[in-house]
Amino acid sequence: MEASDVRYSQPDEDGVVEVLDLPELPDLPEPTDLEDRAGVASLEELQTRRRLLIERNTKLFALHGSFGHYDDHRKRMVEALKVKARMELSAGREKKPTEAEIDAAAYGSEEYARFIDEALSEKIDYLRIATEVTEVEEMIRSRELELMTYNAELRLSR
Repeated sequence: MEASDVRYSQPDEDGVVEVLDLPELPDLPEPTDLEDRAGVASLEELQTRRRLLIERNTKLFALHGSFGHYDDHRKRMVEALKVKARMELSAGREKKPTEAEIDAAAYGSEEYARFIDEALSEKIDYLRIATEVTEVEEMIRSRELELMTYNAELRLSR
């Protein structure tokens, strides 16, 4: 198992970080004869690695990737916190709370701070996974160049 195949939990109340169970990797295909002779990585293996990275992290890609929906979730959270703050600030008061008071209570709440902290952790995970996907894609491109070089060298040696 590679280091990139291991995922860890966030520390719990005791500060314990646990290894999360991930589904087993599927059997990777054997390299073709040409790939074996040329000494390049199997295209199927690289594509399988890329697919697995994306499939295991679809939520991160949906929220934080290109055209991600994170900001929509953040705005909905803020609106819900504003409703809660409006109700709490209005309770037992004769005077209606100002929008500035409501905004301050919503943005300064513990719930919003936790939401932002979690989003930061998710964004860091997303960037790490996106980098891994990019590296696999670069290996695929490099593999193509290596095969072209191998074929050119074969022609020259004849």
